[in-house]
Amino acid sequence: MAEFWVDDDRIDERPAGLPPRKRSWLIPVLLACGVAGGGALLLVCCGGLFRFGMGALSESVWQKVESDPRFTAHVGQVKKSQMVYGASFVADEDVLVFDVEGTKWNGRVTVKYMNDDAGDEQIIWVRFTLPSGEIVELKPKIEATD
Repeated sequence: MAEFWVDDDRIDERPAGLPPRKRSWLIPVLLACGVAGGGALLLVCCGGLFRFGMGALSESVWQKVESDPRFTAHVGQVKKSQMVYGASFVADEDVLVFDVEGTKWNGRVTVKYMNDDAGDEQIIWVRFTLPSGEIVELKPKIEATD
């Protein structure tokens, strides 16, 4: 009877004339590209949502600042205002910093705000420095209750 099973280690070896097997890097490379692409997509998506949210917040706060006649008396008509992200995040919590260009004054305005129970932003103070060196701090007027 013929024996079909052979216990010989030479069967697992590659024949002498064949080159060694090449390790395929295709799968790890594709996997790494997929992870990198997914990470980049996540960063872009989260960054866009963050920028949109901060833009809406800064617009809401800035409208309240700009509507104060005491502010426009110093700055004049605002031609351009832009939130400074770096300075806003380095500063204290609930503080936004804006670069402002007005008809009477150009410079940086710092705004401290808080969210009330309804989720609306309330201005605590607005601070900026005039060319004379005078620091102006505007606080909301407290309305007298009868």
